[in-house]
Amino acid sequence: MSDKMIKKFLTYLRVLMLQKLIYYILSFLLLVGCFENSEEQDSGGGLFYNNQKVEDTFELIVPSNATYSTGDALIFSLNHPVDIDVIGTPRLELTIGSNTRYADYSSGSGSNNLIFSYTDLGGDEDLDGIDVPFWIDLNYSSLQYTINGQVSNATSTIETIPSTKLLKIDSTGPDLSLVTPPIARTYYKGDSLIFNLLYDDLTFVTGKPQLPIDIAGTTVYATYLSGSGTLNHLYSYKVQQADVDADGITLLSPMRLNGGSISDSSSNLADLTYTIPPSGGVIINGAAPLVEEYIFDE
Repeated sequence: MSDKMIKKFLTYLRVLMLQKLIYYILSFLLLVGCFENSEEQDSGGGLFYNNQKVEDTFELIVPSNATYSTGDALIFSLNHPVDIDVIGTPRLELTIGSNTRYADYSSGSGSNNLIFSYTDLGGDEDLDGIDVPFWIDLNYSSLQYTINGQVSNATSTIETIPSTKLLKIDSTGPDLSLVTPPIARTYYKGDSLIFNLLYDDLTFVTGKPQLPIDIAGTTVYATYLSGSGTLNHLYSYKVQQADVDADGITLLSPMRLNGGSISDSSSNLADLTYTIPPSGGVIINGAAPLVEEYIFDE
C-alpha cells in the first residue's frame, strides 16, 4: 500500500471518528433534555414565575373564627403563586345550615390575591360551622395568568382550605314560644297581673318593653319585670280602679318595645309576635270597694 493511500485511509478514519463523536454528543444532549422535560411534567407542568418553579394552585384564607350575624361580611381570600386576571364574576359556594349561599368576587384582579365577600342578610343559622367546597364556581367567568407572553387558564381547584368548624352564623332572632297569663280568678285594684314569657333562645332585654292587654276594650300594658339573659321573662301590670272586665282579659300581639330591645347574644332581634293564649278566666274588677280597715264594736 502506498503512502498516499495510507494517508487517505487515516484521514477517512479521523472523519469517521469525529462524526461518531458528534453523534454521541448530540445523543447525550438529547437524552438530558428529555429527562429534564420529564421531570418538569412530573412536578406539575414546569410552570416558572420570576425564575422560580411554582404550582398552579389556589390557597383559601377564611374569615376569623367567630359567630357572625345579620349585616356581618364574611371576607375570603384566594392566593395563587402568580398574578391572576379575573374576567367576569366567579364566586365561592358556601353551605350555611341547609342553605347554599355565594361569596362573590369583589377585587384583586391583576394580583395573586383575590377577594370574595358574602354579607348575611338575616335568616341564616349554622352553629356547627359553615362548609366551603374544594373548587371555585367560575359562574361563566375565567381566571387567567400570563407567563412569557403566553396566556393560560388557572385551575379552579382549591388546594388548601383551613377548618371552618368555628366559623358560625347566627342571624335568626329568638322566637316567643309561649305566653302564660295569670292564674284564672278575679283581680282587684292594686293586684298584679304576672305574665310569663318563654323564648326558644337566651334572650336579653334593654329598657322596658311592654305586653299589650285588652281590658274591656281599653289597651293597657304589662311592663318587663325580670329574666334578661334567660329563656323565661316576667311582665307585670297593676290593676287600676278604672279597670273592669267581667268576661276576662285578652292579650294582644305584637309586643311593644317601648324604646327598649329584645335580642339574643348575637344582637339578633326577637320576634315580637306570638300565639295569643286563652285568658277569659282572668276577671278584672278594679272598681269593687276595697276594704282598707276593719273596726269592730265591743
